[in-house]
Amino acid sequence: MGLVDQRESRHQEVVNYYREFRAHQGVFCTTDYVLDETITLLFRRLPLNSAVDSVESIQEAIKQGYLILERITADRFERAIELRLKFQDKPRVSFTDLTSMAVM
Repeated sequence: MGLVDQRESRHQEVVNYYREFRAHQGVFCTTDYVLDETITLLFRRLPLNSAVDSVESIQEAIKQGYLILERITADRFERAIELRLKFQDKPRVSFTDLTSMAVM
């Protein structure tokens, strides 16, 4: 969100990081669950046109290969369930975060 939402407190810092990372041919990696949350926030916080443009930019980054999209498969989902049960003492850890851990 910090990349497109100028109201974010660290907007310029995120923009600068993104530009430098991409200038060095950096490749980002995310999951479909994280992307789900991101798209939800884009449409909640930004004007419609900006949200649509942002989603199109994400799709283009995936097509060009500098954003790798990892899918939460059935195996990864089951691993995230195992992690949820293992870390019962950490109820604030979201299931999306646990799926990301399963991917890692």
